[in-house]
Amino acid sequence: MKTTASAILKTTFVALALAASMGAAFARPGVITREAFACTSWAGAYAYTRASLTKQGAKANKNCPIRLSTGTKVEIIATDEDGDGYVEVSVSGRKWWIDDERVK
Repeated sequence: MKTTASAILKTTFVALALAASMGAAFARPGVITREAFACTSWAGAYAYTRASLTKQGAKANKNCPIRLSTGTKVEIIATDEDGDGYVEVSVSGRKWWIDDERVK
């Protein structure tokens, strides 16, 4: 019985490791074409975009803490399949959401 439980545990671990690596397997290289704030989530990127349309404009905050300069190399993880205007990118091992018009 111990052997069966051990085999199931190993199989589960391998399956989870494979599933976790699938996102990176489909990533493609990209470059930031215009300076962009990088946000920690889709909701943060959406809120930043809404704030940028106001008279005061948007500012860096805890949801969008860094600015990616033009020419920064990124890995594009998730594309804009739903037409929401954002893509998920990886920069130096961290995942960020940015405006899809600013990365190619």
